[in-house]
Amino acid sequence: MNQCVGDCPPGKSPKYTDNSSKLGEIEGEYSAINPGPLDDGIAGTFSGGRYKVVSLKEDTILYRAGTESNPYGQFFSVEPPISEIQTRIDKAVLPVWPGGGKSPIDTVFELKIPAGTKVYVGEVGSQSKAFIGGTEQIVVLQPWALEGVEVMGSKALK
Repeated sequence: MNQCVGDCPPGKSPKYTDNSSKLGEIEGEYSAINPGPLDDGIAGTFSGGRYKVVSLKEDTILYRAGTESNPYGQFFSVEPPISEIQTRIDKAVLPVWPGGGKSPIDTVFELKIPAGTKVYVGEVGSQSKAFIGGTEQIVVLQPWALEGVEVMGSKALK
């Protein structure tokens, strides 16, 4: 399990910390028992289906891992991923999903998400023994369709 909170040395990921109030106004809190606006598929990526809806108070830089050819996706973090293996373990990203879909990872992207955007913040749920999650994830629904989203940079993951 993760052994540091906040800023961590290289190779270590921060434990789940709730950055919701730092990001903006919390508009609601939901769980599997008290379902919210997310569909079950996305809500199910959060541990226990628990997440908060937050309206960003200012333009915010978020990071995601993906493939060089596709800077957009819906799952983000406030910290840039360090490596492919760290991302797979801490963000519970299986290389191949039970339905056969693949999740290649080779690049980290930095995106600016505009103030006022609703984001969904919570702890990543575990996918299996090796893909434990437990760190914070931020979901931005269809960022490719939002006005003002900008790709600020990218670099290859180790």
